[in-house]
Amino acid sequence: MQDLYMENILDHYENPRNKGRLEHPDISHEEDNPVCGDRIRIDLKVEDGVIVVTLDREVNVPVTLHIGADNKLIGSAAAQYIAEVIFNGEGGNVIEIQGTAGASATIDRHDQFMAELEANHPEVNVIATQVADYERSQALTFMEDMIQRFGPGEFTVVYAHNDEMALGAIEALKAADRLEGVFVVGIDGQNEAFDAIAAGEMTATFTYPNGGAEGVEYAYRILTGEDVGDLLVLDSVLVDANNVAEWIDKGF
Repeated sequence: MQDLYMENILDHYENPRNKGRLEHPDISHEEDNPVCGDRIRIDLKVEDGVIVVTLDREVNVPVTLHIGADNKLIGSAAAQYIAEVIFNGEGGNVIEIQGTAGASATIDRHDQFMAELEANHPEVNVIATQVADYERSQALTFMEDMIQRFGPGEFTVVYAHNDEMALGAIEALKAADRLEGVFVVGIDGQNEAFDAIAAGEMTATFTYPNGGAEGVEYAYRILTGEDVGDLLVLDSVLVDANNVAEWIDKGF
């Protein structure tokens, strides 16, 4: 199924169809991939009998099926992991690196993270936060500023909304000889992040499946008449030193 998904994507990339913009679309959404730089905009008019399957980002009109991981659960799980595993319930200071302002993933990964801390772990303090657009270079620059602002021991954890930014933070910390004693947590499940965890430079990441293979599979199942419901939540897995060996080369 993964091979089929890749072939379909490459075919549409090399031979674009339905190129352009619809006037007065029922659904319009634009998204970019900060890892590879791809940007896509989709305009749809929804008619009776038309199957609409959305991946990752939800839209504000009814669809046949939405497939995606739960960013709210990931934000909450990240807060619990930092408070209970890294800080062992004793509390400490966190620097947060957010994604793109206004993006649903950024909102959910921040809001639920903060809600979990405020409700259950008030001993954990977020002492600085800034958006870095899911880009490594921006996260690196922000982390350099934080290193100048806070001395050794004044923060213990860096929570980044994706692995690219986590890796940028690690690069800045290593250059300043400040990585020791700092725990860096990311989201997505990049192979480079798995390698950094195995090397002891990164603490953890939460996998974020893109849903591409499931999108093809479930669209086919719907077309064959199967009732699959209207929501498929994809599992996110915590990867740290305890299980990273199982994930090497299984990311993206």
